[in-house]
Amino acid sequence: GLHSHRSQHLCAGPAVETALKLIPVSWACNLKGNKEGHGSCYEKANPKDCSKAKKLVCNINKGCGYGCQLHHVVYCFMIAYGTERTLILESQNWRYSTGGWETVFKPVSETCTDRSGTSSGHWSGEANDKNVQVVELPIVDSLHPRPPYLPLAVPEDLVGRLTHLHGDPSVWWVSQFVKYLIRPQSWLEKEIEDATRKLGFKHPIIGVHVRRTDKVGTEAAYHTIEEYMAHVEEHYKFLARKVEIDKKRVYLATDDPNLLQEAKSKYPDYEFISDNSISFSAGLHNRYTENSLRGVILDIHFLSQADFLVCTFSSQVWQLNEIYLYITKTCHLLVCMIFLFAQ
Repeated sequence: GLHSHRSQHLCAGPAVETALKLIPVSWACNLKGNKEGHGSCYEKANPKDCSKAKKLVCNINKGCGYGCQLHHVVYCFMIAYGTERTLILESQNWRYSTGGWETVFKPVSETCTDRSGTSSGHWSGEANDKNVQVVELPIVDSLHPRPPYLPLAVPEDLVGRLTHLHGDPSVWWVSQFVKYLIRPQSWLEKEIEDATRKLGFKHPIIGVHVRRTDKVGTEAAYHTIEEYMAHVEEHYKFLARKVEIDKKRVYLATDDPNLLQEAKSKYPDYEFISDNSISFSAGLHNRYTENSLRGVILDIHFLSQADFLVCTFSSQVWQLNEIYLYITKTCHLLVCMIFLFAQ
């Protein structure tokens, strides 16, 4: 069956937005040098002397797709933060871009990318590793013992303030790490701007993410376009009571290149905004390429900008968009809601 989940806490008013920005926790460290709470994070990420810094090494090449790999890097980053180590992200020969993470996104550290040190070892727990300079993390599936810094944990000194300001502190906390990690290189920033103009992306718009290919029959059931569009239509009816709708727009993200034409023919009164080249690049035979990476980044960006999302929970793209919404969304007249399909 279908389950609905209303996520009004995604929409922060201006006062709450301002209050959240004053909490000195983000690895982006807008308050560089602020010593309150975790204000020294900038110094931990960018030590003055890399040769003496305590380091946590994370290899991006987990055997899975982009969404899963980004979750992997976030988990590494959160442990580095909790253990007060500098994260060293190893990403050469990344399956999506052989030049590594830094060819797409800005480096995690401005001053320290070298894993060398006087002592090194594999993760054996924070206490056991306290005298080891360079610690290498396994994938989260093999992590033992597990530190107390993984989701849904929130720093003790922040949880009180966050609970009063935000409906889901743990997701807000995770979003701070994602926000820092996905700072785009200038070429990617330009790609996003160009795609926005080319596609004619504007509001109001509802995002629909339809995952087919490898998920169907393993982690997820097959859902027809009609099932998704029923929720789209319901939300536009709701929206029409609040604001004037000049055009019913849908941003369609899918790995099924035939779905765009099917949607257009079945719903002629809608404007479907989609890049079919992304759908082709998301196919199983093309998925692990730089072009495919560009496509999934664009899809996540545009879905996160939508006023409403309809997705399946099995997709890590959906899970990333839940996080991206916390990063980007400030709601005015619109109520943000997400409908989840039970798997």
